Amino acid sequence: MLRWKMSTHIPLSLAAAEAKAREQQETKVSTPSSEAGISIRTDTARVPSLSPVEDNLAHGDIDIGGGESWRYWGIFDGHS
Repeated sequence: MLRWKMSTHIPLSLAAAEAKAREQQETKVSTPSSEAGISIRTDTARVPSLSPVEDNLAHGDIDIGGGESWRYWGIFDGHS
């Protein structure tokens, strides 16, 4: 049992913690136009510390022309 700021929290079992970690998992597969035949896989998981979640994640590929693309990832804190 953990005590934090006058609250008592019971630790999760391993199975419950794994289930919690998988609630908001996502897999995205993309094939950028500049890399024909190559697939890029991005796996993410988010475990919210409060509800509703104030943070956000963005990721993807941008075609910048000339047969080239850029990959981007961004994590945005809801308090910033």
